[in-house]
Amino acid sequence: MDLLTPQRKRPAYVTAISVVFVLGGIAMFCIKTLPALPMILEGGPMLARIAMLYISLIWIAIAVAGIGIFRGSVWARPVVALALVGLWVVTSFSPFATNSHTVLKALVYVALLLPLFTSKSNAYFRGNGAERMERIEPAMK
Repeated sequence: MDLLTPQRKRPAYVTAISVVFVLGGIAMFCIKTLPALPMILEGGPMLARIAMLYISLIWIAIAVAGIGIFRGSVWARPVVALALVGLWVVTSFSPFATNSHTVLKALVYVALLLPLFTSKSNAYFRGNGAERMERIEPAMK
């Protein structure tokens, strides 16, 4: 980073949410996927295997997007939003999911996503992208 360019201050809630996404994504991958790995690899109902692979990829995407959010990457917010919507849709079709459980999960996911789209968050993400473009443009001339 150029010494003359002012550092963008990351809001504290963005830091906290990114840590939650990284640790939660890694923990859920370990808790949910690793015990089911023999079923995924060796056999089992095809629909269950596909669902577990899909959910495993979502947890990995959430962890990677959490790192991106921490670093201020512009692509991370849409990735985590789509991953949470995908996770909500897949888990809503579970035979154990009740209507209240599905609504509660949706509210928790919205509560995690809303702070990432406040004006301070937008300035943080926009600022990092603008600084990168300033460094790229002179190199292209």
